[in-house]
Amino acid sequence: MAGWSGSERMILPRSALKAWIPRLARIPTDARQELPGITADRTFQIVAAAVVVHQAMKAMDIEELEACPWALREGVLLRYIESLSWNAAPSA
Repeated sequence: MAGWSGSERMILPRSALKAWIPRLARIPTDARQELPGITADRTFQIVAAAVVVHQAMKAMDIEELEACPWALREGVLLRYIESLSWNAAPSA
């Protein structure tokens, strides 16, 4: 769980997320951007996002998530590309 290089995976256990919510809330907004992966424009929403993700994980009985360095739109695009049939014979 050391980073995004090679085949290393970033796993987020629900219990760790729960423990981080009050810690994140105590960190001043302008200091949150010093945390890894939190940009200045997301400092105001990170606590709410953590609460929503934790509650969603709890509701769906998910113990851990695998984090991805890409945004949702890239994931949707990659999933769409995977769904295309590349085995079709080229038309002449």
